[in-house]
Amino acid sequence: ELRALAIARSISDPRLEERVLLGIGQVQAEANRLDEALASHGRALTLARSVGDPLGETDALNGMGALLHRQGRHLDARSRFEEALHLAELGSDRFAESKALFGLARVEASQGLLEAALARVRASLALVEEVRADVASLDLRASFVASIRERHELEIDVLTQLHARHRAQGYDILAFEAGERARARSLLDGLAGARAGIRESVDPTLLDREASLGEQLNARAGRL
Repeated sequence: ELRALAIARSISDPRLEERVLLGIGQVQAEANRLDEALASHGRALTLARSVGDPLGETDALNGMGALLHRQGRHLDARSRFEEALHLAELGSDRFAESKALFGLARVEASQGLLEAALARVRASLALVEEVRADVASLDLRASFVASIRERHELEIDVLTQLHARHRAQGYDILAFEAGERARARSLLDGLAGARAGIRESVDPTLLDREASLGEQLNARAGRL
């Protein structure tokens, strides 16, 4: 990726440089090199702003929020996530909006603001369900499913903590129901992924034939 960064700079492509910096930041974050990852995201944010790339700006802010949260810098993390949320809402970027809401939910849960965290994570889940059909490739679908699993896990954890605080308010039942929804969704995603994998290996002409037959069957059914 350092080579890719050098190439992006050599051809004076700031958008490419910005995306490469975000990728480098992710690798650094996975290696627990959080300060370096923050610096990479910060440079990507500066580039995104300089070229007017709101998508890149939102990605950088969400990434910085996640890193700051890992460092326990909750106020700074909240600020980045709130800015990302505002930009995502302006750009109607539902997945980025969901990501910012999830980040805010994690921050609020860490601060003990459980009711607020629950509202945020549920809003985040609702948004990812809206964009589920837009995720086409298997690689993206795997990452997408993992992100949904994290949201479900946070919802259950927050509900469990709320039950510990308010034992007579039924949060244990809500946590159980959330767990059942998460298991059902995981099963459906697994089946969908398996079906998508099968379809990717099928001759496109056969898929076209399948679609054509489906349309004919629907037309005949409509005449019955």
